[in-house]
Amino acid sequence: MTALSNRFDQGTTQLAGVDLKVGFNSSDPRPSWEPFPYDAAEDDLLESRKFSDLPVEVRKKVDLIFGITGGRQKNPDNRWDETLVPKDIDFSLSEGESKYNELWLVSGSTKTKEFELIKDFVEDIVKKGQYGEYNVVFEDLLDPLTQRDYGQTYTFSNNSGKVKMLIAVMDWKKSLTFYGAPIEDIDVILAQLVDVSVALLDNIDAPCEVNAVEYTSIASHGVIGAKIDLMNKNILVPNPSDTQAA
Repeated sequence: MTALSNRFDQGTTQLAGVDLKVGFNSSDPRPSWEPFPYDAAEDDLLESRKFSDLPVEVRKKVDLIFGITGGRQKNPDNRWDETLVPKDIDFSLSEGESKYNELWLVSGSTKTKEFELIKDFVEDIVKKGQYGEYNVVFEDLLDPLTQRDYGQTYTFSNNSGKVKMLIAVMDWKKSLTFYGAPIEDIDVILAQLVDVSVALLDNIDAPCEVNAVEYTSIASHGVIGAKIDLMNKNILVPNPSDTQAA
């Protein structure tokens, strides 16, 4: 919280924290799931144990939820504590007053544990196409240039013209860290690996050469061509007569 608040013009008013360790201090019995140290944020930063514990006026203005603390935890009496639940999204839809009527969900952790309940919630809504007074439309959040899938956009609209947006910028996927490959690139990288593997099988006399899929263009022809239609042929693996077979 302290480090992140320094990135805002007014960190104490633009940022609110949610962390399950809030409310515990050094004099309390330590929960089995909570390592030391487990004191809440200090200074004048606003932080609560659950999203619903934040002041109503603060929750109304929220337009971005950045998940970095992980998912649900079992408390000492064997009940589960959740940081974010479907009713919090419902509150945003009914009471939210963000500037553009948008709520963005972004995961900064190695998984998307913070949003598992929300994922199930919105997927069920999409199947029905309706949520309360709202009609619900789902579409992929695509980069118009590369057509990469960066997540999903859920549009909630009612008959009176009211429109709310829920935007999940993570594609509901667990992060796959491979030399720092961001999550939105994983599908492309896996496609490149498959494409290269097939090309090598079809060219058993290919030279002993390693083409990095994220760097060497020859290792990406098939994938790029399928996405952008720059070429009609798959990867061209050269087969010089004076090279040893791979």
